[in-house]
Amino acid sequence: MALLWAVFWCVLPATMEAGEPLNTSPGLMAFEGPVRNSRIGAAPLEIPLHYSYQASKDPLTTEMMWSVDPEQINPHRQRWGLSRKIELEGLRAIRLPNGRFGVKANGIRANARSYMRAQGPWYQRLSDFPCEKVRPHDAQGADWFATPEGARVAVTEAARIWEELLRDRRLKLAYMFERVSGTTPEIALVVAQTVFNNWTRELSQDWRTKGRENVDRLEWQYYWDLAQTEKTCKWPRATVFPVAWERMMEPLPPASTKQILLARAPARRWDALFSVRLNVLVGGKKLNGQFLIDSGARKSVISPTWLENQGVLPGLVEVTGVPPQHVTWGGQWSTERGLARLAMITDADMSGYPVPIKEFLLYDVDFFGPPETVGSCCDGILGIDFLQRATIEFRSVPPAELMVWRSEKFLPEKTGFQWVESAIMSRSEVVSSSCTVHSETQEFKGLRWDTGSDTFLDLHLPWQKAAKTGKNWGLVCNSERLGKDIPVSFPKPETEREFETDRGPLSQKFPAADVGMGFLGRGSFVLDLPHGRVWLAKQSLDVPVRMNRSGLEVQYIFREGERVLIVEKLEKRTPADALFEAGLRPGMILTQVDSKPAEDMDLWEVEQRLAGVYGEMVTVQWNSKKGTSKIVPLRLDF
Repeated sequence: MALLWAVFWCVLPATMEAGEPLNTSPGLMAFEGPVRNSRIGAAPLEIPLHYSYQASKDPLTTEMMWSVDPEQINPHRQRWGLSRKIELEGLRAIRLPNGRFGVKANGIRANARSYMRAQGPWYQRLSDFPCEKVRPHDAQGADWFATPEGARVAVTEAARIWEELLRDRRLKLAYMFERVSGTTPEIALVVAQTVFNNWTRELSQDWRTKGRENVDRLEWQYYWDLAQTEKTCKWPRATVFPVAWERMMEPLPPASTKQILLARAPARRWDALFSVRLNVLVGGKKLNGQFLIDSGARKSVISPTWLENQGVLPGLVEVTGVPPQHVTWGGQWSTERGLARLAMITDADMSGYPVPIKEFLLYDVDFFGPPETVGSCCDGILGIDFLQRATIEFRSVPPAELMVWRSEKFLPEKTGFQWVESAIMSRSEVVSSSCTVHSETQEFKGLRWDTGSDTFLDLHLPWQKAAKTGKNWGLVCNSERLGKDIPVSFPKPETEREFETDRGPLSQKFPAADVGMGFLGRGSFVLDLPHGRVWLAKQSLDVPVRMNRSGLEVQYIFREGERVLIVEKLEKRTPADALFEAGLRPGMILTQVDSKPAEDMDLWEVEQRLAGVYGEMVTVQWNSKKGTSKIVPLRLDF
């Protein structure tokens, strides 16, 4: 009975009750079906809870939030935090009447400590309250408003709910412990610790979702009641404008701050997207796979087919008792990509950098493959759960690299970067609410940064009709232009079902558009989500958007079992006229582009060269009908 992969990574010292002999023979871990309580017909006894709560005098900061609550998204937006620690006391193995081994614990010890921001720009006056009885539930919400008193009410309620959950869920833990049964004390203890870990995971998840909703509701009710008492919501009332998060964030560190590089990982580009090699320790084996970096994936993914091909059974790494989750990735219309089971790995590293996640979804991810690309991608995805715990720089200039920087006091080493405040929204999307996409006559608010999409700019469905006549599209963030003359696409759902569900990112009104790697990948940029910032290199923003306007259209196909690059079209009155005059015709095979063998290139790289990314001149080689090789320079017209 495969309970969990935990037996490979969690072995606890076993201690027995007095007078009970040890049996260390090998055996399988298991849950017994019927409850094995010695009190026939009685429910299991609740495990005693020893709970303590303190309010810390240390002021909360963004970087402190990383240790106070590592799972909390958008630490730069948090005005309070609650540190929560749980441990079992006196966990030991006991001999059961049937000769097997169960477990018993003396109690649960839980400590909670609350932290609050000191006085600063992240608090507003009560007179700035929007005077709405219920906090708006739109994508922008009203999280910009808070007072010190309201934050104190919120964190006190959060601690109360946490204690309440602990007390209510003790019986469930006791019931699960009553069912633990193993052939050895060591196995029983491993199973018990795994059960406890799953119990705490579920507990924390409930507090973060249902509990946090109650806290937010109570805090908003506090503001509403106080505003009525103070009579600050008199009508008619002047419009209250939200405070931009950029104004509420902590200042940047000094320019002299030394930056620490944690890893430099060679990257491969797939239609502008980045992938890196990852060493994964799983099932007692160390595997090496290729993982796509995708900010559109709310949880990282690992391919079960890849695991099987490497000799690891996916069932061994599955976490039981956890419901399946929907898989998401960048550039998709619908959120319902598929359901996947949760898996746990032992360890992973990227060029020596320990990847700070252990949980992955089991799902096959086959995004790219021949003939368009030389190889296939990918064995998995590193998603937003990875990116929110690290500061990652994408270096697009060949050779492409992924740089992992130490997040503490991060500031790009090179000058010429500008930052945009970005937050992870409810759908686990990286969004900048202060940015707009605009044409000569129109403007739409909010941008979603998507490293899993190869497009330049995707306008969301609700705005497409109004935007069809727009020209000269550009981006503006914090009143600064980030790009101009950007190619805009208007994606539509591929099926009627996708259109009817209308739940994917591309169906949202806010944000209004997605920015993909076609735009971002022109130069270097940094996702510093631990601080709530996306850094963009100004130099790359000034680079004109390169499109293949050479008149030469090509495609990879399989011909007689070989992957070859053929000419699809030679457009007249374009630079490709020089190739036509030299004898090149549609259907012929190109053998080299810029002195690189065509068989070793991806279609995306060929298109990049024909777009002039590597220079104003590109050479094209093919074999003539006579069998002689022809090399013709193609001067690109900008």
